[in-house]
Amino acid sequence: MLGLVVILFILRISSERRPQAPDLAADCARPAFALSKTSVVPAGPVAFTMVGPAGRRYALGVDVATFSETGAPVPKAGYETTALVPDDGKKPMPKECVKEGFFALPVPPGTHTVTMYELTDRGAVFVAEQPVEVTEP
Repeated sequence: MLGLVVILFILRISSERRPQAPDLAADCARPAFALSKTSVVPAGPVAFTMVGPAGRRYALGVDVATFSETGAPVPKAGYETTALVPDDGKKPMPKECVKEGFFALPVPPGTHTVTMYELTDRGAVFVAEQPVEVTEP
């Protein structure tokens, strides 16, 4: 079942044009992120821009309460699944203090939350969150 979801996810994202990353000025002092859309159809593409101090690791997750010590997303209460945005925090923020990318929301219609965490040796530290409305196609 998960394999089918992944295949549909990839087909959907490849069938739509990749959205442009939102403008967010590089900030080497304060981490933040911006999304290209606040409303999207299931598996629709959303671009992101993350900023923050160089060398630190950040991750974006959908409906995530936190990240475990191994870096796995932990679902929010009431959610059975989560989605990890492709930039999963394995690569540190570059010296330019900005990262861009895109992902799809393979979640059912409804209001979902995209959350940014800093991944540290002490665990995941909340940075910011933004709601995204997933609508019927």
